[in-house]
Amino acid sequence: MVWPHPRRPAALPLLCEGSGIRAIQRVVGCHQGTILKLLVEVGAGCEQLLSETVKNVAVEDVQADEVWGYVHCKEGTCCRLCKPAAIR
Repeated sequence: MVWPHPRRPAALPLLCEGSGIRAIQRVVGCHQGTILKLLVEVGAGCEQLLSETVKNVAVEDVQADEVWGYVHCKEGTCCRLCKPAAIR
């Protein structure tokens, strides 16, 4: 992996901690595109490492902690949107 930008290594721990791209941009001083390219490069490296080292592992349970996301809208907003206009 090539690290042409001197600030790129400082961005990696922030990505691992779940910081936002714009927050990392402000803290590290890199362009948003540089951070996104780093994320793609590191992800490809992780994929390669896992494909080379982890083989023939039977998965019985998958646990995903601290993964939260909103798809479309929050419950309160969804309830308002689903009601007919006359009831609102």
